[in-house]
Amino acid sequence: MGDTGLRDVSRRSERPRHLADRPAGSPPASRRRGREVARIAAAWVLVVPTAAWLGVRASGVGAGTWIETAIVLTPFVAAGSVVVLAIVAALRVRPAVLAAATTCVGFGLVMAPVFAPGPHPSYPPRGPALRVMTVNVQFGLADVDRVVRLVEEEDVDVLGVQELTPAFDEALRAAGLEDLLPYGVLEPAGGAEGTGLYSRFRVRPVEDAITGRHNSPTGLVAVPGAPPLQVAVVHPTPPVGASGHAEWRDTLRSLPRPGDRALGTDRPLGRGETGDEPRAHLLIGDFNATVDQPTLRALLADGYVDAAGAVGRGWVMTWRFRFTPPLAIDHVLVDEDTGVLGVAVHGVSGSDHRAVIATLHLPAA
Repeated sequence: MGDTGLRDVSRRSERPRHLADRPAGSPPASRRRGREVARIAAAWVLVVPTAAWLGVRASGVGAGTWIETAIVLTPFVAAGSVVVLAIVAALRVRPAVLAAATTCVGFGLVMAPVFAPGPHPSYPPRGPALRVMTVNVQFGLADVDRVVRLVEEEDVDVLGVQELTPAFDEALRAAGLEDLLPYGVLEPAGGAEGTGLYSRFRVRPVEDAITGRHNSPTGLVAVPGAPPLQVAVVHPTPPVGASGHAEWRDTLRSLPRPGDRALGTDRPLGRGETGDEPRAHLLIGDFNATVDQPTLRALLADGYVDAAGAVGRGWVMTWRFRFTPPLAIDHVLVDEDTGVLGVAVHGVSGSDHRAVIATLHLPAA
């Protein structure tokens, strides 16, 4: 009887092998597997969207679609990719960590032109320096005195104004702009359609083929010591909605390129003139576009250089509206023979845009 009792106690004290092998307090194997799957899934859910965004930005896929509008958020996604790398590293999913690190490097390469100076003209320009300013005055509500003061203090030679109303043009003159920049090609209008080109030097209007509902005055500026400078003040409609994006794209694609035949003027050609004489080219204004968008990059590929990017200031934001993220949509674009000495951005009260001032070095006549 004693032996039987001992055997019964021994059998009751035995535990199943799978329970005996599991440390006290550890979760069941099925729960551990669930946590592992969740950890891996969370890592890839973070990595895949940022990697896909990089692929779209680098390849230009989506040009002409709503994707091209959304791609302006690339700087913020690039910054977020660093956060994604840190989170994935904490999750310890090695393949995802490698993918996240590769994505960060890719964004670094894509964003490098915004921070790193260049490119520069193949041959150093030997002509005069020129200071150019562009400002969107938001339906003519900006501080007129501030605009004129910037022109005077920064010694601006050429000024492009977007959303120029007749009343704002009159206010600029009353504030003394005409004494500083007495020449111009002006197309003021109500709302956002008006645009103006003001100059210290004589200007001849140029007939252009720029499309869009906003005015785009173009003129030949006679800068002493430089070839005729063809300047167009640019303001396409925002690429919002299907029709807005189509019009925006059409306007950017219709802008004159440095390689195009010289545009005609409002006067007959003089003796020996063929219309193909060398010109310097300049586009200034509110492009409603960033360098992340394929349509603007196509314009740059056709012979233009973003002045801010040329001096490593392409990251400076020029516009913000209420709760929208800040974006760099105001630009000075120069041809590849024009040097860029510096770019500065200045706030203007009453407008959601900041003024962009570029100091240029033109080729010699």
